[in-house]
Amino acid sequence: MNVLFLIILMALLLLVALIIDGGDLVSPMSLTAISFLFSSLVALMHNGFGGIDISFDTVFFVFSSIVFFYIFCCIGKASIRSRIGSTDTRVWTISIHTYVLAILVIAQAIIAVLTIRATLQIAQTVNANSDYSDMLFYSRNAYLFNNASLGPILSVLTLAAQGFGYFITYQVVSDFITHRKESRMVITLDFASIAIFFISSSMGTGRTFLIKWVVFVAIVAFYLYMVNNAIISFRFSSVLKILFLFFCAIAAYFLLFQLLGYLTMKTGVMSGTDMLYSYSGASLIALDKAVPAYAYDGRFFGEESFFGLYHTLNTLGISVPNNIFHLPMMDIGNGMQTNIYTSLRTYLYDFGPVGVAITQACIGYGTGLLYGALRKRPRTSMHPIYLFFYSLVIYGLAMQGIEEMLLRDLLTVSNIISFIVFAVLVLMFSNHANEPGATVGCAK
Repeated sequence: MNVLFLIILMALLLLVALIIDGGDLVSPMSLTAISFLFSSLVALMHNGFGGIDISFDTVFFVFSSIVFFYIFCCIGKASIRSRIGSTDTRVWTISIHTYVLAILVIAQAIIAVLTIRATLQIAQTVNANSDYSDMLFYSRNAYLFNNASLGPILSVLTLAAQGFGYFITYQVVSDFITHRKESRMVITLDFASIAIFFISSSMGTGRTFLIKWVVFVAIVAFYLYMVNNAIISFRFSSVLKILFLFFCAIAAYFLLFQLLGYLTMKTGVMSGTDMLYSYSGASLIALDKAVPAYAYDGRFFGEESFFGLYHTLNTLGISVPNNIFHLPMMDIGNGMQTNIYTSLRTYLYDFGPVGVAITQACIGYGTGLLYGALRKRPRTSMHPIYLFFYSLVIYGLAMQGIEEMLLRDLLTVSNIISFIVFAVLVLMFSNHANEPGATVGCAK
C-alpha cells in the first residue's frame, strides 16, 4: 500500500520538524507534514487497504517536494539572527472604549443585514421563489454562472467588516491569554461581533473562511501563549496535549463545514465520511491521476498559482489572463469526482517538474524567514499586524495537502482589504498588556 508508505514518510517528516522546531506543531514544516499526513490518513481510512491506492511515483513526488520545502525553510529560518533581549517581550492587547466598540459592532451588523438582503436578491435572479432558507444555494449558482456580485461598495464594506471581525477575534484571544478582565458589555459585544462575522462571511457561499479563521485563532493563541509564559520549546507531553486539541479542532471544523454545506446545498445527500474524504483524502487520489497526465498547455505563467494576484491586477485595470477559476473535475473511483489535487498539481501544471522544486524552495525559504522572525524576534513579530499576515501565509501551508491556497489566495482583493482594516484598527487601539517575562522556560 503506497498510501500507507506515504503516511509513514509524513509521520517521519513531522517528527523531524518537531525536533528541529522545539515541538512547535504549527511551524511551517510541522503544518506541511500534518496537512499531507491528514489527507493520507483520510484516503487510507476511506478506501481501506485493498481499495484505491496511489503509485510509488506520486509518493516520491510528494516526499521529494516536501524535502525541498524543509531544506529551504531551515535555511530561511537560519538567516534570521536573534537579537539581544528578544525574549524580553510583551503581549499586545486591544483597548477600545465601550461606546466606540458598540458603534463599530452596530455598523458591522448593518453591513451584514445589507449583505444578507443583497444575497437574497441575487438568489432570486436564479429562482424568483428563493427565500432565506435556500438563498445561499441559488446565490452560489448566480455567482458561478451569471457573474453576479454584491456591487463594489457593498463588497468593500463586507470585507472591511470581516477585517473588523478578525480584530475583535484577536482581542478576545489576547484577553484570554493574558487573563485580562473585561466588562460584561464588552464581552457581549465581542461575541456578537464574532457571530456577525460568521454570518456575513457565510454569505459568500464558500466555506474556506472557516479554515482561515481557525488558523488565525490557532496562530495567535499559540504564540501569544508562548510569549506570555516565556516558553521556547515544548515537552513531549505538551505536544500530545496540543495534538489532541488539534484533532478536536479538526472535528469541530468539519461539523461546521458540513452544516454550511447543508445550508448551501453543496453537501446534498453526501455522508459525513464521504464529505471528509472528498474535501481532503481525495486530493491525493486526484493528484495521482493528474501527475502522469501532465502536459504543457500553453497557459500564462502561474495562471493557477497567481489567480488572486492576477484578479487584483485586473481589478486595477491591468489586463492579465485570469481564466482558471475552477480546476477540472477528476474521477476518483466509486462514482465520486473531485477538483482538489493538493498544491503540487497546481505547481506542476503552472511551472513544470523543475518548477515544482523551485516553487517549494522559494515558499520554504520565505516561510522560514517569517517563522525565524516569529521565534527569534518576538518583540516585533508578536505585533498583531505581523501575526495576522503570518496567519494568512500559514493558512496556505495548512491547506497544501488539500489544494493550493497560499500563492492563489494571499494577494486577493479580499485579503488586502481585510488586512488594511485590521492594521488600521490595531494601530488605533492596541497597547502592551504585561511586563516583560523574567525567565525563559519549557512548557510542562
